[in-house]
Amino acid sequence: MFPALGQGGSRLDRIKVGMRLMALRGSKTREEVAYFTKLTVKSLESYERGYRMPVDAAKMKLARYYGVTVDSIFYAD
Repeated sequence: MFPALGQGGSRLDRIKVGMRLMALRGSKTREEVAYFTKLTVKSLESYERGYRMPVDAAKMKLARYYGVTVDSIFYAD
């Protein structure tokens, strides 16, 4: 569906995405974001810390929740 970042993206790509996700979350808790996106807190933590790259469905949920595009979170330089 979205351009692939290789096998879960490079470590640097995952770290950049994690930083963007943390910036978007701001003062909200992971629990709050998890509740509204129907993702687990553990998954959000993994994405924010750069351990994992979300699957496409999770990317869309996060972008929708934050009111931004998938590209701006996951594919921006």
